[in-house]
Amino acid sequence: MFMHHYTDCGLETVWLTNGYRCEKHAVRIQIEIEDKPALHQVLAKLLINRRNLLSCHEIHFLRREMSMSVHELASVMGVQSEVIERWERGETGLPRVADVSLRALFVGSRLEESEPELYLHILSETECRQSSETLFLTYADNGWCQSFLRDSC
Repeated sequence: MFMHHYTDCGLETVWLTNGYRCEKHAVRIQIEIEDKPALHQVLAKLLINRRNLLSCHEIHFLRREMSMSVHELASVMGVQSEVIERWERGETGLPRVADVSLRALFVGSRLEESEPELYLHILSETECRQSSETLFLTYADNGWCQSFLRDSC
């Protein structure tokens, strides 16, 4: 099975099992992704539901998905812009309270259809360890969903 390593979103651990097509142009191949906003929404939900601390790439992804500048996010979180920049570059680890705050901020800003109590419980159970797991996504008639390579949506 051929999969596309989707790095355009800034995350290094995302593989698409389908939902994309390759188009040849003069000297390069262009990859077209089906319903990219929905894909990013699914990615965001997967990230905020994980129990690991957010990685530097994941912090950057969530900030961009909220359409916030470094300065705006710093202001909302009550830190200096340089702190956000260090988190996003991986120079400084993200404190647990900042991890939970960033997830809650994202949930509040984008996931209106979610059940806040469920996400608050998930966030409070975040483990204090950092690792990145590979995410596989499949595009089906009902949109993007996480794939476990054996399952379909």
